[in-house]
Amino acid sequence: MENIYHPQVQSDKTALLFVESEEFERSIKDALLTASYSVLPMVVDNFVLQKLESFDPDVIILDVDRIKPSHIATLNIIQQITPKPIVFYVEYPTHDMIKAVIDSKINAYIASDRLPYHVEATLQIAFARFNEVQALRSELSEVKDKLENRKWLDRAKGLIMQQKGISENDAHKMLRKMAMDKGKKMDVVARDLVSYMEAFS
Repeated sequence: MENIYHPQVQSDKTALLFVESEEFERSIKDALLTASYSVLPMVVDNFVLQKLESFDPDVIILDVDRIKPSHIATLNIIQQITPKPIVFYVEYPTHDMIKAVIDSKINAYIASDRLPYHVEATLQIAFARFNEVQALRSELSEVKDKLENRKWLDRAKGLIMQQKGISENDAHKMLRKMAMDKGKKMDVVARDLVSYMEAFS
């Protein structure tokens, strides 16, 4: 079944359409083509990750009757490797299904309306939510990195102060000069210094 369907209007937008069997409902595929997406329908199986090496979609869509744990597990792995907007089209959504998706921390949008003229709007919402969540994750990652770097700087300054008997301000100046001399960031120099001094302490 792994044929890529292309829209009549040339576009670089791509969608990976996960389905339960080769006898899948065609309405989502046709709606995606109308929205100028190239579509690759694919049965969810153990070889999905290998197949993704040759197809890098803009959005991943799961069109199924019910969300299964195996679906969530597969999408969770994909999202860890290459985050994408994900849309679940579920015929019979239940509270347990929605909770399972939320608990999995997959950045997904759940819909049941398969009307062709609603599909593109649903994808736009999914992209907007995906970008918002990714921005928040990036911001959180930056904050964590800054806190981690600050810990290394504080440890390095503490060791310098202890060894040299100088103030924190002077230790900071010494670290800054070392970083400038080596052409490295202060946190990198701090990590190297702490590792070296602790190894020989």
